[in-house]
Amino acid sequence: MTIASQLRIALLSALILSEGAYAQWEHQLTAPGDGAYEADSRFGASASYAAEFIAVGRPNFGRCGAVEIIHRVNGIWEFVDQIIPDDCTETGSFGHSVSMSDFGGQIRLAASDVEREQVYLFQYNRGSASWSQTARTSAVVADSAFGSEVHLDRNWLAVGAGSQETRWFSLEGASGVERTGQIYAYTISSAGTLSPGSPTLPVPTIRQPTMLGNGARFVLTHVDDLPTIVSLFAVRGSTTRSGVWKVQFDGGRWVQRAFQSDFESATGEEIGPGRFSSVAYDGSRLYLGQPSASQCGVETILPRAAGCVSVLRFVSGSYQVVQTLHGREANQGFGDRVALGSSLYVTAWSGQLFVGSRPFGSIIVQPLLTTLVPLGDDLVFTSVPESDDFLGGVGQITDTRDVSRRPQRTIYPGEGAAAGTGVALTEGMALLGAPSDDQELGSVFVFRPGSDGVWANRSREKLVSPNRSVDERFGIDVAIDGAFALVGAPGANGSGMYRFELEFGEWRNPIHIGRPTNPDISAPEGWGVDVSIDGGLLAMTNPTGGGFAVYTEIDVYSERVAHIDDIEVSDRWLAILAGDPTDSTSTLSLYPITEEPLVVSDPQEIELSDFRPTLAMDGDVVAVSGNAGVSVYHREGETWSLRATIPGDRGFGDSLAISGDRIIVGNGGQVQTYDWIVRTGSYEEIFPSSSPDGRDSNIAGLAQLGTWSLAGMPRADGDLESGSPQDGRGALERRGYSDGVRCDLSEDCGSGFCVDGFCCNVACDQECDLCGFGGSEGVCIRDTSSPECLAVEDAGVPDAGGDAGMDGGVPDAGVDASTPPDSGTDSGTDSGIDIDVDGDEDGCACRTMDSSQSSKRWFGVFALGLLFLNRRRARR
Repeated sequence: MTIASQLRIALLSALILSEGAYAQWEHQLTAPGDGAYEADSRFGASASYAAEFIAVGRPNFGRCGAVEIIHRVNGIWEFVDQIIPDDCTETGSFGHSVSMSDFGGQIRLAASDVEREQVYLFQYNRGSASWSQTARTSAVVADSAFGSEVHLDRNWLAVGAGSQETRWFSLEGASGVERTGQIYAYTISSAGTLSPGSPTLPVPTIRQPTMLGNGARFVLTHVDDLPTIVSLFAVRGSTTRSGVWKVQFDGGRWVQRAFQSDFESATGEEIGPGRFSSVAYDGSRLYLGQPSASQCGVETILPRAAGCVSVLRFVSGSYQVVQTLHGREANQGFGDRVALGSSLYVTAWSGQLFVGSRPFGSIIVQPLLTTLVPLGDDLVFTSVPESDDFLGGVGQITDTRDVSRRPQRTIYPGEGAAAGTGVALTEGMALLGAPSDDQELGSVFVFRPGSDGVWANRSREKLVSPNRSVDERFGIDVAIDGAFALVGAPGANGSGMYRFELEFGEWRNPIHIGRPTNPDISAPEGWGVDVSIDGGLLAMTNPTGGGFAVYTEIDVYSERVAHIDDIEVSDRWLAILAGDPTDSTSTLSLYPITEEPLVVSDPQEIELSDFRPTLAMDGDVVAVSGNAGVSVYHREGETWSLRATIPGDRGFGDSLAISGDRIIVGNGGQVQTYDWIVRTGSYEEIFPSSSPDGRDSNIAGLAQLGTWSLAGMPRADGDLESGSPQDGRGALERRGYSDGVRCDLSEDCGSGFCVDGFCCNVACDQECDLCGFGGSEGVCIRDTSSPECLAVEDAGVPDAGGDAGMDGGVPDAGVDASTPPDSGTDSGTDSGIDIDVDGDEDGCACRTMDSSQSSKRWFGVFALGLLFLNRRRARR
């Protein structure tokens, strides 16, 4: 039996197929990795995908390496071939880098042997279902690591020589030789032969020697039908900084389009320190990964190097950051690999696969994912070429659709639990407090999404009090922040709250935090009715006269406040809501907090004209409910001011939750959703009111996380005061953001488009389109900040060149294909698209007119044609 046959049998026995509209998180294929087939063969050192084929490099296999071919037929992935070069007579590393393309119906594969410094080209014959070698090229310069990276796109092949010595020149006239690397480009004939596309690509003009060569990390694509290469480099100076270098093959030569090592956003925020290690480019946006960056823009400063991916666009003559995707502290190395498919995929050093900026679950727990290849249809191929567990390397095909993101789920702990008085929501986990559960001992039920997408309380997982005291009312309120959860327990025995810690996916190490010892605090019982947590700050209340207390690891502050109703702590601010039943008014007190030492003083007090029972807070936004609606306050500096009022009847706002620019409001058994629209400066209801559980179940608590909401309903009959046992439950809903709301992922937007950090009304994916422009967030508009991207509308004013199309009085920047000609440059009928060919960045092919303008121009052309014919007839 051949090795290929053994591979097929092993893979078929391990193959798991996912059916239905929502696939599971299970792997659809696991390639050899148990050490049975050539230990240390490094299967998965490289991979590429095209036309239902995956090519996987195995550079340590056999004598000179190999490339394994996987093919999908009728939804089933199988190993179908193993490619070895024709001249495999000596030791090599064939499969070090691979790339596939499907152009004009021809499927091609390029694979390099970096040890022998050769690159091979293969072509697929559909009739015989076989691969044949059509070309081979060798290093131009010896010992240059020729083939360190290869890329195919259309009929072009680009080969990196990451260690080639290159002479560099500075702007000051200095020069030298250093291993900066080089990129070579070749054109491919229909027969699969190679010829140089140009003698060599230009070496960028730099001020100092580069450390990371041009042939180390680069991409090859086509922009405006021109072969385009974007490469990373790093410049040595007082600090090492990274940059990008972009060239296009235009007019028979390679032309440098961009060279930049300093990047900042439109507001002047610089990309923080840390070298780029990955690059992706779609012709419009540039994606740069910084897996070792401790600071990616001034907006986020992490205590450890979590990494980030910066999204850039070419604006006003330079690349500017329009969005930053941040890794988490627990996922260092975020951005080590960036690949563009139907979504943006990013991997982290921890072995987690991310879709966009969120993990959908760990697919392999290994130190490094080497390849990341989108396969279309929400599939992705990943591999680990070597580890202690998989000696020969392992590759996996995984469906990335997050099955937990269905529109609505009801989570139900069981009969008589009356869960839902307190609710909390975090990534992949929901908590429902049930203080009367388990014969009045109290519990907090833990719900998680399964591989089938259903949220469930598996194995009756729940948090319980270590004291297990009757009437402790454990679970009356819950709060989550990161790896810590707070549970209120205001009963007679152990009045206070418990802090639990998340370790290896399980809640452990409960610590009891009792009432403060402040002598002014008289009530020993009732502490923990409301709890809140943010980072190292913990807070709880005692509504019966005890007031409130704020805790850090080493200190506590408490104060007596009469008739306290609610408490929230966020972003080192404390919000206290206290009502006076004698005159039906409330006071919102906002305290700044200093943690070391703990100082809570000098609050800003806002007098509210009616009684406000509920409070919600997230960052610099606070909302309070009242008889006439919900008032929302926003912090600027140290001052809070009214941002907006959301009107509503009595009962509107019995429960509230805030997450970013979204507020959800409980109104009896209904949930109403509002988004803050930057463009209009107001909260707008974007969805009709809904009964999450489909019945009249009064909502006692709400939690919000991104586009997910959780409503707690402890009494199914809607009567919270009923003494009869009821089946409490929670309802999870997911709804996209409206246009103009800040976003990270397109799937978070109702429109399906997240552009420049805002949900956008359309795809807005042309070079000159912007959707995050000040005052127009959420609406796709044209970039008017650069001459190349000025909208060229038919405004009735001729071009300087005499164009009858009347493009807004703005002279054409390039070849305007209109009639009659512009100064001799027009070549036919004006299509409304000015094509930039003057060497500027990207050519900026901007849309210039709508269909009505096009009709007018066609009418003009027709009239001119008739006039021309009449003149010819008259001359005859």
